[in-house]
Amino acid sequence: MAISWSPLAEERFSLSTMIDVFVGVGSNIEPDVRIGAALTELRERFGAIELSTAYQNPAIGFEGDDFINLVVRFRTMIPLSEVLGILHEIEIRGGKDLSAPRLASKTIDLDLLLFGNLIIENDRLVLPRPETLTAAYYLKPLSELEPDRVHPVVGRTFVELWSQWEGEAGSLVAHAVACNPVSTRPRGRPELRVDDLRAAVHLGVPDSERENPQEVSISINVTFPEVPEACSTDEIDGTIDYGVMCRRVIALVGSRAFRTIEHLAGCCLDELSEMLTESGSELTLEVRKCNPPIPDLKGGTAFIMRMRR
Repeated sequence: MAISWSPLAEERFSLSTMIDVFVGVGSNIEPDVRIGAALTELRERFGAIELSTAYQNPAIGFEGDDFINLVVRFRTMIPLSEVLGILHEIEIRGGKDLSAPRLASKTIDLDLLLFGNLIIENDRLVLPRPETLTAAYYLKPLSELEPDRVHPVVGRTFVELWSQWEGEAGSLVAHAVACNPVSTRPRGRPELRVDDLRAAVHLGVPDSERENPQEVSISINVTFPEVPEACSTDEIDGTIDYGVMCRRVIALVGSRAFRTIEHLAGCCLDELSEMLTESGSELTLEVRKCNPPIPDLKGGTAFIMRMRR
């Protein structure tokens, strides 16, 4: 099964609160330094990340130093197009030569392997990436991170797929580098999430649509730069009261009418942003219309905003 890329495909897939994303990371030019820098940026942009074992394997198709490869998993509400843009930016800052041939030494490669269970095939993007079935250095890490996950195209789990390779994967050698989870598994940035807070809102462009309140789902995510000091004790000083956050949002949306979901999301973000007291914290807010007045639009429509202090 394959679908062509379109903005509607991304809109439909951005409706879920969080999407599981898997990114292949590779380098054979100063790999410890380049991969370490890329992982730092991935954590800064996407929050908590989980790493597979890093593997050393020989260059194929050209003469070059061995590659170090691993797979990163994270969850995000960021749309697919924006995720691709961020990965490209990190590659550029990591010194990737865009004019180099495909079979050549690389400072850093960030390959989007899976974006949830989305299937896309066109001249610009293929998901899942074909190497999830053909490259041992990606298939083995995928089987480690999520062995029971089913490949969206072939319908088999990654541990089943890897079992076909085990006798042929002698070229893979575990590589103990700084990014290897055996030695330093990153804790990621701590988060506070409120998922699927339901509220009744007078929302709609025509007056008739605003007459009766409709249900919206609001999700709130606060990411901290470091583990808050409040986590070391059971005292309430320094904590964020999610009950207060929810009550403030519900009071706001119930006090007035809104014509657009964008304006509603912006007002909610402004209402909560003053609760961001720690420098480096990031607030992400998603507002989703549960029952939009459009036939066949399943799951509603969402608008996401974020603010960093």
